[in-house]
Amino acid sequence: MIFERVKHSDFFASVISLEHMTTARMLTLRKFLHWRALKLLIILSTMAFVTLALLQYQQKLKRPARARWRTVMESSSECVAPVKELGCAVPAFTAEWSTVPSLDIQIYSAHIDDRLVVDGEIQNFIRIIGLLRKSATQVRLYCLANYPSGEQTTARATLDKVWIDSWDNATHKDLLTPYIISCHIGVDLEEQPSGVSILTDPCECPSNNLRLRRQMPPPRKDFMVCVKGLFFSRDKSRELMQWLEMLYLLGAKHIHMYNYLLHKKTKKMLKFYQRYRNLTLQKISLPPREYPQGMGFLKNFLVNKAWEKRRLELVPYNDCYYQYKDKFDYITLLDVDELIVPRDLDATSWPTLMHKIRDVEAEAVSKYASFAFSNAYFFRDKDSPMDILVQTQRSANLSRPGFAVKSFFTANGSLAVFNHYTLIPLRPEIRKCAIVGSDIGLVHHYRDSCPQLMEKECENDFMKFVIKDDTVPKKFARRLHQALEAVTHDMKNALF
Repeated sequence: MIFERVKHSDFFASVISLEHMTTARMLTLRKFLHWRALKLLIILSTMAFVTLALLQYQQKLKRPARARWRTVMESSSECVAPVKELGCAVPAFTAEWSTVPSLDIQIYSAHIDDRLVVDGEIQNFIRIIGLLRKSATQVRLYCLANYPSGEQTTARATLDKVWIDSWDNATHKDLLTPYIISCHIGVDLEEQPSGVSILTDPCECPSNNLRLRRQMPPPRKDFMVCVKGLFFSRDKSRELMQWLEMLYLLGAKHIHMYNYLLHKKTKKMLKFYQRYRNLTLQKISLPPREYPQGMGFLKNFLVNKAWEKRRLELVPYNDCYYQYKDKFDYITLLDVDELIVPRDLDATSWPTLMHKIRDVEAEAVSKYASFAFSNAYFFRDKDSPMDILVQTQRSANLSRPGFAVKSFFTANGSLAVFNHYTLIPLRPEIRKCAIVGSDIGLVHHYRDSCPQLMEKECENDFMKFVIKDDTVPKKFARRLHQALEAVTHDMKNALF
C-alpha cells in the first residue's frame, strides 16, 4: 500500500493530498495517521522521560559527596528504637575490640564528628574505627545511637577502607583490614549520643555498646603528637625522655602514646610524664578474638608480620586523630625515632614553620588535609643508643617524594589518616597532601640500621652518601640540656 511507504518527512505532504482521495482511502489514511500520531506521541514521551532522568542524575552528581551520603543514611526504618519497641536492654559499655555476632568485625572505638556543614547545617556523624574481613563488608550495617535522655536513633552505615591493597600486593589470605564505619545521625542535635551499637538488622537487640568520645569545648591548642603501640622489653627511658623534651621544645602541647609492653623503668618514667607533663599513655592489645595475647606471640608478631602489623597500626592512629581533632589544630603521627625539624635559621618551632607555609600559600590550611615533610636518615653505630645531639651524619639523599614522609594533619581535613599523610579527605574538594620544601622543614629519622622492608635500597641510596647536618645541636642544644636537667630534678622529687 502507498501509506506504508510514507516517511516522517512526507507526513504533511500526505495530509495536503487528502481531498483528492476516495472516501475509502480517506478512512484508511485516517487510521494510518492516528497510528502514526500515537507512535510519535510515544516516542516524544519516552524522550522526555529519558531527558528528565538524565537531568536528575546530573543534578545528583553535582551534589557534594557527603550530601549524597546523607540521603542514603537518612533512610528510615520501621524499627527506630529497638530497645524501647522490643524491650531490649541497653548493654553496658563494651571495651575496645568489641565484636558483632556472626560477623568478622572487631570494633575499637567510636567518635562523634560534626565537622561537615552542608547548606549551613551541621551534619552529625558517628565514626567507628574497627577491623573487618571482606565477608563483613558485604553485609548491611546499622548504627543504633543511644542518648542520655533515653532516646534512640538508627542509621544506615557506610564503610571507608583505610588501606590500599597495592601496599602489600594483596596476595595473602583475607586479613583483617581497618575501616571507618560512618553513620549520619542528624543535623544540629540538641544532645549528643553517649553510646553506639553496631547492628546487622535495625530491628534486633544490640549486643555491643561503644562509649562515644565526648567533644571538648574550645579553646583549642595548636600541635599534638600520636605515637603507635610501643613494645620495649629493654629500658629506653633516657632516649625517650630526650625525644619527649625535644617535642615540647618544637611546640607539641600534648603527646598520646599507645603501649603494648614497656620495661619497668621506661614505664615508670612515662607514668611521671602522664601525671606531671602533657602526656597520655594508653594500653593497647592485639584483637583478642584473632590473636593470642601472650607476650611471646606479640613480640614475634611485631617483628615478623610487618604488613599485618601495619594494617593494625592504622587503628590507633585513626583513634588518636579522632580523639584530638576537636582539641588541636594540627595532629602529627610520629615514631619515637623521628622529629619534624624546621630548617630556616629563624624558625625553631612548629608554629613558626606553619606560619611560613601560610606565607607561601594563604589558603593552604583549608586547601590541603595534610602537610608532608621529606625524610632524611641520621645514622649511628649499630645497637648504640639514640642521641639527637650527637647524631649529625645524615643521608645526602632524601627519600623519594611521598615516601617515608611524616605530616601535620589539619583537624578539619581528614576522614582517614595513615602513617604518612591523609588517606581519605573529609570533603571531596580538599586535597590529600602538600609536600613541604626541604628548605622549610625536614623529617630527621634517627636509625642504627636500614628499615627491614627496604634494606637494599637504603644501603645503596642512603648509607653510602652522607653529609654532616648539625641543625638540631645548633638550634636546640642549650634549651634541650636545660629541659632535661629540669625534668630529671622534678622526677627525683616527685611522688608517682
